[in-house]
Amino acid sequence: MASPTEGAAPPIDTSALDFSAFLVRHDLTWAWRWDASSAYTLQPRAAALSHCGGDDGACCLAAGRDGGVSLAACDATKAEQQWTLSGSGQYRCGGKCLTDAGPGQLMATCENSSSSSSSTGSAKQSWRHLDGYIFNVQTNNCLQIQSNESFCTGTVCPLDRASPFVAGSSISTSQSNNGDRSQLFAAYTLPSGTAPAAQNRVPTTWTTSAYAGNGLLGVRVASEAGDSGVLRLYMDRADIGEYSHREPTGYFRLQMPNPNALPLRVSMRQSLHDAAVRANISDASGSVSATAAPLLSFQLFVDASNLENNGTATYLTVEFQPGFEPELEWVPCVSSGNSVGCGDAAATNATQSVTKDGVALSVHATKLSFHHAESQC
Repeated sequence: MASPTEGAAPPIDTSALDFSAFLVRHDLTWAWRWDASSAYTLQPRAAALSHCGGDDGACCLAAGRDGGVSLAACDATKAEQQWTLSGSGQYRCGGKCLTDAGPGQLMATCENSSSSSSSTGSAKQSWRHLDGYIFNVQTNNCLQIQSNESFCTGTVCPLDRASPFVAGSSISTSQSNNGDRSQLFAAYTLPSGTAPAAQNRVPTTWTTSAYAGNGLLGVRVASEAGDSGVLRLYMDRADIGEYSHREPTGYFRLQMPNPNALPLRVSMRQSLHDAAVRANISDASGSVSATAAPLLSFQLFVDASNLENNGTATYLTVEFQPGFEPELEWVPCVSSGNSVGCGDAAATNATQSVTKDGVALSVHATKLSFHHAESQC
């Protein structure tokens, strides 16, 4: 009879594994530029399907003189491919604004969002870029590349069955379809000097945010949509939602020093090894050396050891570089029925400002502590 261990797989020797190095390889990183006046190209996110000619076949959205938008071979020097996004959500190109006014009419004279007489027109010119989808705030339609193929063979199915995106393909709007490659777009910075074009990875949604947490309390770091120089630190708890569903309690609004004075470059990293999020914000104007000290550096983490009252209170710790006094505003979420809203509408008179170092703010059994790091993150 064979022994119990005969034929069994040998034990795995983990003594030689460098878990720290392994986890670093799987860290998540973000890089984006804050500047309302910067122009970008808008390209299909499925680069493998882009066959518009040029050096790499890349396709870009180009505004036409007839009020339409179509794909063209990317050329960042052409004005019809340079898009800017205003704080009101207007995508501007060639002196006109992207709109959802009907088939073939995606470009129109820009409306003033503050004018009541043009409220309908301005609403149709307000867009949001969420997880690759560019959707209209009023109609909820998404931009889409027109294809003669069916939904499956043209967009969602494996790449070897998908029809390519080619120059001249029209852009239209339609209801969003989850995973539809013809509706997924990315914004790229314009090449400058020796710096090539790069995807502007701005975290504005639940799925694109950086996370840290301890299983009970979580924090999400996101950029405030449509604004320059503002981060939101969303606070989530797993014990306040129905069936232990994680729900947000509110967010801390962190504004950069002189956010509108300079174009700012942000780099952010979510470290899996120590469950921390680190960010550096620097001058992107080109007037200072790329190696100059950042304007703001911080790291944050949720302490898993400071559990109190049987786990009902935990701490978010944010460490800033020496000399920086944080300016944070607490914006509570508002419950309505079975939903929780944390948008701008939730910023009621219940907001509370925090400007002093060492302040502990208790909100929904959550405490926030500030520290000055001994060195820059």
